[in-house]
Amino acid sequence: SWLTIWFSEVGKIQSETLRSFFVKDKPDVDVELSRKRLAAEKGDAEAQYSLAAAYATGAGVAQDLSEALRWVRLAADQGFAEAQYRLGHMYATADGVEQDLAEAIRWTRLAVDQGHADAQFNLGMFYAKAIGMPQDVEEAARLFRLAADQGDAMAQFTLGALYGLGEGVSQDLVEAMRWNRLAADQGHAKAQHVLAGAYATGEGAPKDLAESLRWLRLAAEQEEPGALMQLADLYMTGEGVTKDIGEAIRLTRLAAKQGEPSAQEMIRKLNKLNET
Repeated sequence: SWLTIWFSEVGKIQSETLRSFFVKDKPDVDVELSRKRLAAEKGDAEAQYSLAAAYATGAGVAQDLSEALRWVRLAADQGFAEAQYRLGHMYATADGVEQDLAEAIRWTRLAVDQGHADAQFNLGMFYAKAIGMPQDVEEAARLFRLAADQGDAMAQFTLGALYGLGEGVSQDLVEAMRWNRLAADQGHAKAQHVLAGAYATGEGAPKDLAESLRWLRLAAEQEEPGALMQLADLYMTGEGVTKDIGEAIRLTRLAAKQGEPSAQEMIRKLNKLNET
């Protein structure tokens, strides 16, 4: 069942490094950085956060993670929600600081209080997985919904999973697929894989093998391991597609690169078929 895909995914916490954390905030030019530094030194929280991003990524300055931490903390202390979220994540994952779950929760809550969607998602994960606090899946679902309502694709996918599994909310496959579809429409690969399964089986969506294949291809194009393996199996058997062992091997090798444990055995099986 496509529900098993959700079992393997719900509860994972993002684990970006500090460097990758700030890539989207990377300053474009040195002139911009000089302006930001002046503002940061005068106490502008947004500028302090931007300067932290520069030090984290080495954009216009020598990379210096200790300086990045100093500036992101200054911004967080002033109530800048994005900085509070980042600092909470860093304490949770021991990224540049010693792990401190109490501090992680404290900073994440402060960002949640300001409506920060990523913080809502992370705090939901703390509750769902009992990270630094007693497990409370109902509270997790509430937080996921707050983030999902803001358009956060991972939160939409996770909330869909909770509805599909009946955890923290009453089981409701229609709601499950509604949230999952929203995530899939945003390009969330796991959600696309789940949607492909729903169309294939008729569970939670009208049975439609053409739609199933379309969503499966979209997930596979993002190298989602489960989708790659499933699409490879279709090419191996010729079910819904023209049989193509070479394409099946290619897809399975991509899955192997993603760490899919069943891929190597599948490759051996396909190679034998290719020899006959």
